Amino acid sequence: MRKLVATALIMLVALLGGCSGDGGATGDKPGSGSPHDEEWEYGTGYVLEKADGRLLIVSKEFEAGATSEDVLKLGSIKAIWLKVDAGPYEEAALGDHVRITVVGAVAESYPEQGTGSIEKIE
Repeated sequence: MRKLVATALIMLVALLGGCSGDGGATGDKPGSGSPHDEEWEYGTGYVLEKADGRLLIVSKEFEAGATSEDVLKLGSIKAIWLKVDAGPYEEAALGDHVRITVVGAVAESYPEQGTGSIEKIE
């Protein structure tokens, strides 16, 4: 019986120890080269692509004619696919500098994905 209790305690300690920490996720730590290194509060960005009622907005200005593939493969630029209302979607043009308001949760994929609104910055 003592062996069973001792084994159960050891397993419990091992289980609790295994649940702590960051799980070895080093991809988002500073210096890792991850796009998450750069702080971006979704304040402003540039419209890179439009598709299906969503705008691909990136944190840094890009060269005219650059494709989303060209820009995103750099990996150091923050980006979000933002689902917006039809009016702002239609009015947005590639390269526009916009103020972003994100509403609700953001999927932490790359590019990130969320819902919100934009306002063109002149």
